[in-house]
Amino acid sequence: MEDYMSRPLRIEYENALYHVMARGIRKEPIFFQDIDRIYFLEKIADMVIKYKSIIHSYVLMPNHYHILIETPQANLSKMMHFLNCSYANWFNQEYKIVGPLLQGRFKAKLIEQEEYFCNASAYIHLNPLRASLVKSAEEYRWSSYSCFVGERPSPPWLSHEILLSEFAGDSNDYRCFVIENYLAKKDLMYESLYENRSMIMGSDAFKKKIQEMAQKKISEESKREIPQYHILVRISINELKTILLDVLEIPEEVLYKSTRNNMYKKIALHVFNRYADATQETIARLFSMHNSAVSHAAREIAEMAKKDVGLADLLNRINKSIMSRKCQALNLQ
Repeated sequence: MEDYMSRPLRIEYENALYHVMARGIRKEPIFFQDIDRIYFLEKIADMVIKYKSIIHSYVLMPNHYHILIETPQANLSKMMHFLNCSYANWFNQEYKIVGPLLQGRFKAKLIEQEEYFCNASAYIHLNPLRASLVKSAEEYRWSSYSCFVGERPSPPWLSHEILLSEFAGDSNDYRCFVIENYLAKKDLMYESLYENRSMIMGSDAFKKKIQEMAQKKISEESKREIPQYHILVRISINELKTILLDVLEIPEEVLYKSTRNNMYKKIALHVFNRYADATQETIARLFSMHNSAVSHAAREIAEMAKKDVGLADLLNRINKSIMSRKCQALNLQ
């Protein structure tokens, strides 16, 4: 009953580059005052020492943070667990708060260095400016940008060499690059790619390389037992619809009936939300619904399946059909 609700796989390997983001629960603040931000940066310093990670860029926003991070030892999950848990525990004790600080697991996108490294850094550094927190990016104290452009000293754990080497070591050239990104709104184009549901940002060759790497690291048995692996391949809505209609044995129009207790529609929303190569906005438009209603229906079905054996069995049969389709796409069969 649990295999269709599993967590997404973290693709980890030596010297991988990630754009990591974590947000406060219900988008609430995760930093109340400067002492909080200072403590968080201290935990980043501890993380770098403990896990040998490399920090290329960062920004601390009021209710979320971004980090561009490299992992020489293929240990992203461990280091982020250390960072988030140690900070959340301190924060809750400091402010006498009970409950989670962050909204779910952290978000991590694998970044192809040649393709997106500089753009990811520019996007991270432009967050405060886009949010109108400052009038220029270098004014923002809680970002690595001012360190890169010489406005303030850098902490010893912040890496400069690789990023600035893309600009022949010239911090002014990097400054011009970031300003150009802002004026041309290239950071917003990067953001739209980052918000895509794919776990990998890069060229087709890079994506293929990562998929092949994942295949080698997971046994043939695990590939079929761990459905998280198959999130590497998304399926079109039309293909998913075909699978659903086949398993559910219903005509297509039944999926779109707007009756309140249309379980088939809720199941379709759950499946599309989880597996489709489409944004939540696209799925919502397909069913003439609000975006939030899609995620609500998806969660509702997942919760119901914990108690309803018949529903859980049905979802697992749908899941097996989807996994079979994904295996074909990945040439695993």
